[in-house]
Amino acid sequence: MRPWGMSGFRGWKCGSVEIGTLDHKVLVRVAGALANDSWTTLYEVAENCSRLDLQTTVLVKDGVQRRIERCRRIAERFSSAHNDTLRVRWVREHAGGYTLYLGSRKSNCFGRVYDKWEKEKVDHFRDCVRFEVQYQDDLANRVARTVYGNTPRWPAIASHVRAFFRNRGLDVELYYDERLTSRCPRSRSDPEKCLAWLAAGVKPSVERLIALGYESEVFAALGLLVPPESSDLVPSVDHLQEQE
Repeated sequence: MRPWGMSGFRGWKCGSVEIGTLDHKVLVRVAGALANDSWTTLYEVAENCSRLDLQTTVLVKDGVQRRIERCRRIAERFSSAHNDTLRVRWVREHAGGYTLYLGSRKSNCFGRVYDKWEKEKVDHFRDCVRFEVQYQDDLANRVARTVYGNTPRWPAIASHVRAFFRNRGLDVELYYDERLTSRCPRSRSDPEKCLAWLAAGVKPSVERLIALGYESEVFAALGLLVPPESSDLVPSVDHLQEQE
């Protein structure tokens, strides 16, 4: 176990689990096989899901490097046909690693295609290509609800992953296709990011404090209390009724 921190949260990391606190809030991040096995338990008690990664792994017969290279060419042609609005980026290492990135990290969804065995030297990942989509903010919440509500969940996961890559010109070879969709909006402006942060990070805390009877303290802390002298500027109900 070692110290860990992120976005103001401070806590500990142990294996694939990261836990931090900030005031009365708790942030939990789980990755790898543990996330696959236990994410539903965390989701059931969480107030917000700010990030969700969905992944499918495909065994290929024509060579991993060749398959990723073909995906890159297809994605580039598709982006060029759509006025280069879809970002395509890749990193190819001399030692053999190859990762294709689709979309912007600033958007609400971002895709990766990479050589899984190069990332994790496990025998059953040989000749496998990993297709991965990272969802964030409100879109992560919506996709999580969809996946959680489906039984079994594998078809929903595969369908979301396939839909993301299909919208970028790639047809991922998957057995499941539930025709689920998840719209990935444009990159948000700074005001939009601030509003999203307020909705995701501040709103739950405000609602909880108000429920505990701290309404006036909450508004005072936010500087939103109406000054007493301004009350004369607010028309009374009786006066409004007379005007009507």
